[in-house]
Amino acid sequence: MKRNNLIKITFYSIICILVLTNCKNESKNKKYNEIKNTLELWIGKKIYLSNMLIHAADSNRYNHSILLEKKIVVYIDTTSCTECRLHLQEWNVKIRELKNNIRFIFIVNPKKYEIAKSIFCREKLESMLFQDMNNEFKYKNKILSNVKYQTFLLDEKNNIQVIGDPIGNDKLWKLYKDYSKNRIHTNKKSLLTFKRTAICKTTIQLGNDSVNFGKIKFHTVQLAMFKIQNTGKNSLVIQSVNTSCGCTMAKYDKKPIGMGQTTTLILEFKPNSLGYFSKIADVVCNVPKGYVRLKINGEVEAR
Repeated sequence: MKRNNLIKITFYSIICILVLTNCKNESKNKKYNEIKNTLELWIGKKIYLSNMLIHAADSNRYNHSILLEKKIVVYIDTTSCTECRLHLQEWNVKIRELKNNIRFIFIVNPKKYEIAKSIFCREKLESMLFQDMNNEFKYKNKILSNVKYQTFLLDEKNNIQVIGDPIGNDKLWKLYKDYSKNRIHTNKKSLLTFKRTAICKTTIQLGNDSVNFGKIKFHTVQLAMFKIQNTGKNSLVIQSVNTSCGCTMAKYDKKPIGMGQTTTLILEFKPNSLGYFSKIADVVCNVPKGYVRLKINGEVEAR
């Protein structure tokens, strides 16, 4: 019952937001009916991700646990300029706003994937990028061609909680933030319910937070090791490691690290271009800040 009430209120909230922001050239009644019919089909709908992401993932960034987390999914098709459609500057701001609350996943049509991948690396977008192999994601989920309905907030079971493109729509983005930050509460006068799960915090001590490789050869794999000691009173849990580019892969212990114990996190870097580089990796874990930032840098020379 509570879930149905939550879906119902979200449904009408999105209708109001989209009608008010998209009724310049059409009557409100026509726009209302169009949006209402669309949302009736999509709010609460399950999106299929599992097999697609496993087969299409950049192995340097994929972590199967993302399927069990809340996430914002953005689909990019071939109907428009990839870089224009990505709105990277706007998404970078939004990703930073919700960095410790939710995962961002971009899924790109096969014809645009390589272009998008190079743009992501250049802009250091802190999100995950997947290729929609054989347009499987698009056709299996029957993704609409209208770009306004190609962005979703999914719950832990991959059901759509919020749908709509929040770029340039502050009210819709606030709805995304409220869900992802667990600000949806319930009381006697409200049907909304969304309880926040408390995670016990701990403290850590790093042996080092940066590694300078110096001058290295092109296409040679480099390993940077970081010692992390749990100095707090609760177990340390590393939820994920978000790297700034697909050329950097993180290896870490997925089991809880007990009080006083030390773990080693490894960043594996395989240079794909010449010149100076600086990469970051944010270790998302249960520390007060929510993450710890590690850095690697150096200079890649030709063979």
